[in-house]
Amino acid sequence: MIFTTPGPVSPLPSRRAAMAVLLAGLCGASVLAQTPTPGTVVASPGSTVVVQPPPAPAKDDKAGTATSTTTTPGLIVAAPGSTVVVANPPAAPAAKKDPTPPNTFAAADKLNIIQDLLHTAKNRKVPALARAGAIDALGSIGGNSDVAYHIASGLSEVLDVEFSGTTFEKPEGKFICYYTVKALGQLGWGGKTALSKMQLLRGQDVILDAAIDHAVYAIRTGPVPAKPKPPDAAGGGN
Repeated sequence: MIFTTPGPVSPLPSRRAAMAVLLAGLCGASVLAQTPTPGTVVASPGSTVVVQPPPAPAKDDKAGTATSTTTTPGLIVAAPGSTVVVANPPAAPAAKKDPTPPNTFAAADKLNIIQDLLHTAKNRKVPALARAGAIDALGSIGGNSDVAYHIASGLSEVLDVEFSGTTFEKPEGKFICYYTVKALGQLGWGGKTALSKMQLLRGQDVILDAAIDHAVYAIRTGPVPAKPKPPDAAGGGN
């Protein structure tokens, strides 16, 4: 391997540099980079760095900083005073895993958990905060298409309990209706059963109207609930 450089003829490489060149050739080096002036040289692990005096600069040359980067192990010839940095190889990308689907209510939950939550949501003798918690759980967890329809039908009955005709029966009615509308929106397309009931609430409260608008949009653009699993595959949850 012979080095050629522009400008005046320079002395041949030292014996040490020549030996390094020979070793690099024998090892199958694939990259050869040379910086004629002192600078920062970035080398990959396994590279051989040889310091070799540069040729005399031409009269019109200006001092500067040279940077050389090699992406594969090889031979790098650097000028005296250069700083050599060994770059670590990039980390291998982590294998992507399929996201785990969230747990939702399944058919087996309709007769126990869901019924208990709906009973709490409809019971006006229970504190309003407890009812709101049950309603929020029904909307947040959701379920497959069959279960989502069952939940939406039950939440529609909650709206019937709190709202009759054009007036609210109790002050906390708006509070319960707000949480019910929010839960129906969380069901996505599964909450479409209660759309007509939600429209009856319009005009009673500005905040409630905004919640209805948001729920209608969420139902229209939300995910379609999964189809129920076969009876032999259905468990306590999806």
